[in-house]
Amino acid sequence: MVYMEQLSEKPLYTFALFSDVHIDEEKFGQTPSSWWPYSTLHWKTALDFAAALNVDFIVSAGDQVTNANPANLIHEWETFQTVFADSSYVNPIYCALGNHETRHESFAEQHRQSFRFSSGLNSCPETLKSGLSYYSFLEQKSGDLFLMMALEKGFNPPGQEQFSDAQLDWLETMLTDNYGKKNIFVVQHALVKGFGPGDLSSDPYYGGGLSCDFSGVKRFLNILSNYPDVIWISGHSHLDFCENLNYSNDNGKMCHMVHCGCVSNPTRFNQSSHKLDYVFDKNISQGYLVKVYKERIVFDPYNLCDSKLYEKQILYVPSAVFSEKRSFKKPDGDKVPVVLDKSNLDAKDFISSLAGRNLLEKAKTFLQQKKSFALYAQYQAVKKYVSLFSATANQSLWEQQLLNLLYDLFLMVQTFEQPMQKAFSCYK
Repeated sequence: MVYMEQLSEKPLYTFALFSDVHIDEEKFGQTPSSWWPYSTLHWKTALDFAAALNVDFIVSAGDQVTNANPANLIHEWETFQTVFADSSYVNPIYCALGNHETRHESFAEQHRQSFRFSSGLNSCPETLKSGLSYYSFLEQKSGDLFLMMALEKGFNPPGQEQFSDAQLDWLETMLTDNYGKKNIFVVQHALVKGFGPGDLSSDPYYGGGLSCDFSGVKRFLNILSNYPDVIWISGHSHLDFCENLNYSNDNGKMCHMVHCGCVSNPTRFNQSSHKLDYVFDKNISQGYLVKVYKERIVFDPYNLCDSKLYEKQILYVPSAVFSEKRSFKKPDGDKVPVVLDKSNLDAKDFISSLAGRNLLEKAKTFLQQKKSFALYAQYQAVKKYVSLFSATANQSLWEQQLLNLLYDLFLMVQTFEQPMQKAFSCYK
């Protein structure tokens, strides 16, 4: 796309980029099951893909659930969470709020609240307490910034305003304060009709894009046009990678715009009906592996079902920061913080003791029982620590860290809370 070269060095970090998971089980939702027949299976496949590649985190660009019926929304989120909990993936996930998270306008605020408690956001208590559905997070090794936006106003993107002044003020401030210092990714679910990737811009087939009839959409585009090195990631139209409409920068007039493939089921152009047709195929689910290097960012598009790389659709985007003087924080690796000073206790003896084994079993039981949770960071930490313990219990290098780990696990198991129930109280 922008340029291509051999990539021999190791990336600074990697992440999996997904969109449009659309959990909607037939027994719960009112949407015809033929719309999303493989969404739960494909969500599991996507997580297995991310785990196999050991990405640093996952970014989901919106529409995690379908939200066919407000009364059944909790079941969709529980399915989304349960598949996540049962997967082998152990690192963070960051979700943006799409239009299907707020499908019924009269319940929009309840739906946004459910999203905040169920998606995990950036696994930060401060974010949950803010009462906002848009947020930011930093990639720790590089300092790169991710701005996770929200469609705030309801299900119908082309028919109503979607961005509050407060959200757009936040976006503009974050870009002004950070531009030129790091890579900045703006994750905003919906494409704009007739503009950018994800559809034909001159003769669009998809009618569900944001409309420039609304001042907020115009302002959103105007803000991004002032920051050409920003990368805006969208989903929404489900357009198949093979249609070759995954990137645009409006001939240099706009920021880098990347359209993400669809986990649930992609769409393709139908020239007869002049619409996008859904592809209902158990063996097709799409997403990106994103590799961030010092001077470029590579988007590798995959069929998640068979890990097939769509080589012709690989995107190469220049990094926003080229300076050789750019400094990065040294990663902590798998360091586990010390919770209690047990320097006088032999770690190996404790790990092999009845108390140590019992604590590990308690943590495993916790993983089996806690399928609904508000903070993914806590749950993922327990899952990751148990995995680490199992893999390294016989290695002396890890003895002290494993001892600390077990005490961390004990505290987590004892103090875990489930504020998710509060979010759904309005439906009971």
